[in-house]
Amino acid sequence: MPRLVESPPLSVVMSVRNAAPYLDSAIQSIRDQCWMDFEFLICDDGSEDDSAAIIRRHAQRDSRIRPFFEATRGLVPSLELLLSQARAPLIARMDGDDIAHVDRFALQLRFLAAHPDHVLVGSQLRLIDANGNILPISRAAAPLCHEEIMARSTGPAIFQSSVIFRRKAVENAGGYRRAYIYCEDLDLWLRLGRLGKFANLPEALIDYRIHPLQASQAHRLTQLVNAKIALLMDRRVRAGLPDVTEGLSQLPALEALDIWLEEPGLADAIRSECVHALLYEPVPLAKSGLSFVEHYIRHSPATDHHQIWMGILRLARAREYKAAGQLIRAAISRIAPCSDAQPR
Repeated sequence: MPRLVESPPLSVVMSVRNAAPYLDSAIQSIRDQCWMDFEFLICDDGSEDDSAAIIRRHAQRDSRIRPFFEATRGLVPSLELLLSQARAPLIARMDGDDIAHVDRFALQLRFLAAHPDHVLVGSQLRLIDANGNILPISRAAAPLCHEEIMARSTGPAIFQSSVIFRRKAVENAGGYRRAYIYCEDLDLWLRLGRLGKFANLPEALIDYRIHPLQASQAHRLTQLVNAKIALLMDRRVRAGLPDVTEGLSQLPALEALDIWLEEPGLADAIRSECVHALLYEPVPLAKSGLSFVEHYIRHSPATDHHQIWMGILRLARAREYKAAGQLIRAAISRIAPCSDAQPR
């Protein structure tokens, strides 16, 4: 059984909620790292499946594991708890449905030791399905250097389950913020990127699992809207303006943004960007974004009908027929008044 040193150089933190189908593989992949000198903090966030039992079983076998069993608190409060209990200057994130490659920690720690000006290092991903099979599709490679990582209009090109960051830098950046639910990582990376450099290693060090239970699938709309607000606040700070979301426990409703920030049309612009993104993601569109997109089609004067029909086609290809039918009716409702008009 690996023994825990008193002051490990690395703390691994993982918050878990109802991850039982994948959790055993995730935990075992951390225990099997070729770099063995770390502590592994796992918070069970009120799981209703066998997650707690799986965590206890691994903790009994490996003294590096420090389990915490809490009532449901949410991801950000769970991460706050884990960071407050972590003892190392470097923090590795891990998700309960992903798999770390055996040399992940060794390669990332070697990089950080050689680059003291970097506050975070990530890696590439390999995509797997719910059963752990490697998917034939691939994501675009994440850029390697800080300037290219930060240049994306959608935010830093960092995969949160692949990162190791310097704990002190994250504390100086303000840590995770509860208002940015489902995009707490993006919000933190934007603030952390102002304090030091980021890098991604060229190797794929995480198997990222695609499955229907992912929070990003069920809550994609909230994630998109909050991410747009995070990017907006980052632009304001870089322009010398205050981040007005600082200290909030909840972000304002999208409809209130125009008045709140005194920028007419801001909410409509964000709404349009979110609709455009959802039309390319049929599963989240059918789950959390359907009524949002339907309302946009029926009421927005700037509806792009070509993109709407392409989104409907993607829904049909994904066998989301009910959602496709609902958007077809909305699209036809915009066309019908024109077709019904009688010439004079």
